[in-house]
Amino acid sequence: MAAWVRKMQCTSTMMRATFGCLLGLAGLVGVVSCSSQHRSASAVGTTQTTGGAIVPSKVAVQYVAATRCNREHVCNQIGAGKRYDSVEDCTRDSWRDTHAELGVERCPNGVNESALDKCLYDLGTQVCSTPVANVQRVATCRRQMLCL
Repeated sequence: MAAWVRKMQCTSTMMRATFGCLLGLAGLVGVVSCSSQHRSASAVGTTQTTGGAIVPSKVAVQYVAATRCNREHVCNQIGAGKRYDSVEDCTRDSWRDTHAELGVERCPNGVNESALDKCLYDLGTQVCSTPVANVQRVATCRRQMLCL
């Protein structure tokens, strides 16, 4: 997943700093969350999944929201008179919408990392003429594909 996140960084300095901080924080939260889950799981028992590690829903929401905003930036939809007035507006709205679609309430057991990688790639490479107001429109980003 880290390789894909590096590919998705924006070209402008402001966008790179904003998304870099967001993704760095998401990665840090993921490492801390996963390590604490691992410790508690080993004390109780282990659950294994095939096809990838478990990503906490909160972290998955951050990655998907950042990818959505990166796509909006690439498609020139951020700025005065555009779909989003600012990066902050895009970040806030994308996080809110993604949380409603994939948050802890919808994916209480987390998200499959391999499936999330596919979702992020497919979401980030959607052509600009294809509206993605809802990540569920991208087949690999549907809850059925991501949630454990």
